Amino acid sequence: MTLIQWTLFFLALQVVHFLGTWKLYRAAGEKSWKAIIPVYNAIVLMKIIRRPKWWVFLLFFPVINLLMFIAIWVETLKNFGKNKTTPCEPSERAHFLAKDDSYLEKKRAS
Repeated sequence: MTLIQWTLFFLALQVVHFLGTWKLYRAAGEKSWKAIIPVYNAIVLMKIIRRPKWWVFLLFFPVINLLMFIAIWVETLKNFGKNKTTPCEPSERAHFLAKDDSYLEKKRAS
């Protein structure tokens, strides 16, 4: 891909991210324009979920960021009252499927 194509791809990702977070910010009482600024939106999200701002720096480290994304998603769900079901259910299913095929049979039987 050329530099122009990468730039357009990055801008498209930013637009999708903004559209996905502006409503979340409004529901939390924050101004929706804060969702469009790349690093500042993560700082605002830490404020919304009541976590330390230094968590944002952990998002820039490989492997650690994968764990942080899950933690941030869980904390965001808890903050908006969506903690009745486990948010990691799909990954738990994948774990069982990879480990034991009888899990599928039990699911089909029920």
